[in-house]
Amino acid sequence: MVTVAFLPAAPERCCLDIDSLIATLPASIRVARHVDAATDALVWLPNIAQGNTAPEVARLLEGSNVKWVQLPMTGVDDYMPIIRATRGRIQWSCAKPPPDTTRVDTLHGKQVVVVGNGTIAKALVKMLLPLGCVVSTHDSASAPEWEKADVVVLACPLTATTMHLGNHAMLAQLRRGALLVNVARGEVVHTPALISAIRSGLKAAVDVLDQSELDTQQKEEVQRLVGEGTLLVTPHSAVPMRIVPRVLGERIRQNLARIEQGTWHDCIGTVDPDKGY
Repeated sequence: MVTVAFLPAAPERCCLDIDSLIATLPASIRVARHVDAATDALVWLPNIAQGNTAPEVARLLEGSNVKWVQLPMTGVDDYMPIIRATRGRIQWSCAKPPPDTTRVDTLHGKQVVVVGNGTIAKALVKMLLPLGCVVSTHDSASAPEWEKADVVVLACPLTATTMHLGNHAMLAQLRRGALLVNVARGEVVHTPALISAIRSGLKAAVDVLDQSELDTQQKEEVQRLVGEGTLLVTPHSAVPMRIVPRVLGERIRQNLARIEQGTWHDCIGTVDPDKGY
């Protein structure tokens, strides 16, 4: 027979329904509403509004034979001095659940498709490679194997070719659980198609969202997806105007240096008329 005390005894001070919990315990466990010499265990579940209740627990344990204490999910640090002081005599547990390792993910080994060959796309590839990603880059005219991608990053300019590149047909090829990241213009992704794809298991993070074709119901759906965490929308800050002169000036300087050296084709940001950017 094990005697366990559930405290605080007042239901309004507890963070769960003690009576319902007690009803599920086996008959070999005797329940008490106070700590005495016969108490083997203490389940301490105060209301979080009570703040630090460690001193109260210390008083309860003083002179007792309690061998095990169950603490709530939060505020464990408050009890640490008592835990250290009773080391070897009392075993302490915390109700905080262990991390769910099934939800932990990593980019290592992931198939990442980057659409775009500009400055942003190239910088992104440099950051992804050390993380162990398998990266493939494509321009807007190519046809990647969408179905093999774990992550698709759209970093291409908006042209007649890339307008609604992320449409129903393209998004339907992405596997369930894949991640679509759009750091390009909002119109590169057809938002109604994106909403439908997310509901089918796609995850998405976009820097800007084109809502020009959405009706009221679809706009409300976007808000729900954002609230659920299946759609991440970041504030589109673009380039702060205060740094434009410095960045543009540096690009002009580097391009003039290349021209002077005769390496015209190495100029930064060269426009390809066939691609439209």
